[in-house]
Amino acid sequence: MNYKKQVLIDCCYLNSPGGRTILFDILNKLQTNINCNLFVILIDFRNQDLVKSFKKITFKIISNDEYSRVIFYKNNRNFFYNVLCLSNVPPPVKLKAKVYIYFHNNILLSTKNLNLDIKTRLNFYLKKSYIKWLNHSEYRWLVQSDLMRNNLSNKFRISKEKINVYPIFEDLRSGNTTKQDSFIYPSSNSKHKNNIRLIKAFIQSAVKLTHLSFNLKITINKTAEIDKVILKAPKNLTVDFLGILSRDEVINLASKSKFLIFPSLTESFGLPLIEGCQLGCYVISSNLPYVNQVIKPTLTFDPYSVDSISEMINQSVQDKNLIFTEMKVESATQLILNELTNV
Repeated sequence: MNYKKQVLIDCCYLNSPGGRTILFDILNKLQTNINCNLFVILIDFRNQDLVKSFKKITFKIISNDEYSRVIFYKNNRNFFYNVLCLSNVPPPVKLKAKVYIYFHNNILLSTKNLNLDIKTRLNFYLKKSYIKWLNHSEYRWLVQSDLMRNNLSNKFRISKEKINVYPIFEDLRSGNTTKQDSFIYPSSNSKHKNNIRLIKAFIQSAVKLTHLSFNLKITINKTAEIDKVILKAPKNLTVDFLGILSRDEVINLASKSKFLIFPSLTESFGLPLIEGCQLGCYVISSNLPYVNQVIKPTLTFDPYSVDSISEMINQSVQDKNLIFTEMKVESATQLILNELTNV
């Protein structure tokens, strides 16, 4: 590596769909940035496909373990004047560079009401302890919402003055005006996604409103537990279990769906809420603080109540005067890149 001071963006461990979306937006902007040669992107081998997609950008690839990360930083600690860690974890060695940590995992901050098993709770506890141990008083932290800022400050005892709210998301504007009367839920099989209650609510709605047809598209694979629930579904309900889709596939489906429903019990940001709004969906969501940070939804429900979810499903398909969902935030991707290039 040439001894020309550069900016490091550390993306090791950044392999979740939400994390990769953040990374893609940054890389897309860097690709057209006249200062892209100033940046080095550190990734682990699971993301090495990015090298072919973003040929103008310099990547360094290591194994997805902390030992490899430590070795990289020790060998290159003097080559960077600014460092951005995108995957919650500060640098494993002390740096002279200015350091920013982008924190976007709210489950690490609070597991309340998520019914996580002991092994998962222990894993989260160890991760939190390690992050706290690596933190230094001069580091700056970036988050996606005021809610995350408050949670991070309270749980990690970081001054709010050292935490900036910089949401990252792509500008998606759909020209598609042809909408199917279907619901989409960009989900996963994690417990906090609340899939079982959602499916039970759709069954309840279909049983009550037998003269209507219901279609739910959900981006998960069926499980044994879901199989038992779906056996009770009436004929006027179809649930399409789509499995894991690419982001482009999800966006395409959302652009064609009239409703985006989002019963998740916790989110760091709730990117699908923003994308659904941008793509012209009526967003029906949990009445939880993370939602109100980013959008003004069309309808809300109590995500812990099957009856409440079903009631809002019923209202959405019968109300002819639904209000459109409104955005409350703007993307700050370019602001972050501008700050990183400042000496």
